[in-house]
Amino acid sequence: MKNNTLHFICEKGKDHFAQPILDELDIKIIKRFGSNDLTHFINSFGAKNIWVEWANHPAIVISKVKRPWQKLIIRLHRYEMYRKKWMQKINWKNVDYVVFINSELEQEFKKTVNNSIKTITIPNAVEINVFDLTKTNNKNSLLAYGLHFHPIKAYTKLIEMFAKVVQHNSNFTLTIAGQKPTHELHQNHYYECKNLIDKFNLANKVILGKFEIGGDELKKHSNIKILLEKHNAIISYSDMESFHYAFAEGLVSGLQGFCRGWRELNPYEFWNDWCYDNEHQMIDGILKWGETSIEERQRIAKTNRKYIVDNFSTKIIAEKYGKLLEEISND
Repeated sequence: MKNNTLHFICEKGKDHFAQPILDELDIKIIKRFGSNDLTHFINSFGAKNIWVEWANHPAIVISKVKRPWQKLIIRLHRYEMYRKKWMQKINWKNVDYVVFINSELEQEFKKTVNNSIKTITIPNAVEINVFDLTKTNNKNSLLAYGLHFHPIKAYTKLIEMFAKVVQHNSNFTLTIAGQKPTHELHQNHYYECKNLIDKFNLANKVILGKFEIGGDELKKHSNIKILLEKHNAIISYSDMESFHYAFAEGLVSGLQGFCRGWRELNPYEFWNDWCYDNEHQMIDGILKWGETSIEERQRIAKTNRKYIVDNFSTKIIAEKYGKLLEEISND
């Protein structure tokens, strides 16, 4: 970069996806958190290269005051694009590049929001060294987890599918974990899950776990690591995911993966080897995996971890950002 400084702007507490990438970049990083007084920040520091994490309030502010000599990158994760008030308020003429996590989302943006801006898809980075390879065993313990019990995670549909698995093999268990629901939307989905567990008599088969995953835990991963160590298969069953970080954490920990392929935003882009086209195929896949030997599970664990290491390590993803920043700086 001509100017070997990157100014990173993000709302407080929402930098957990970007931080591992920033740590790997071989440039000076100046960080600013919050959405107030950003105009003063970029002007007083003479910010040349600016990365705004999430296409929300800070992106709106910076895009309106950005000067011609400044270079602005906005990373759009997913949900922001469906907030029209944000998409309409951002001054896209002042944005030099939009980075997406998912290429299908990138194409949707071009069709529905703006087709004149330079865009690129760079997936999330996984902190490989944070997650150890879990000890292989012959238990059939499935896991699905996320920050919230949000309906988009489709945990109710997952429970309905799991009930069919248990009909064929009662040796399976399922844990669904997230933070204690406080938002009404999350509470309703949580209680819908509880009702389904009672309906299908799965009280001894399905656990709804509440654990701390927000705040600093998103960076430390200590609770997540403990959770992963207690299971040997990870399930991504959401109605929509742009990447699904939890699924990647499961794979890098050596868990077997089961990904719902019939959903919005193409999961095959990242998780082709673990995707199923329909519920029937996924149930068959889970049952077949339940019969695999310890030796085969050990082989699978190493293969799954290697895939994440080879494609989504912080070093590999940071190199992609380094090239992007170099291009923008030289433009």
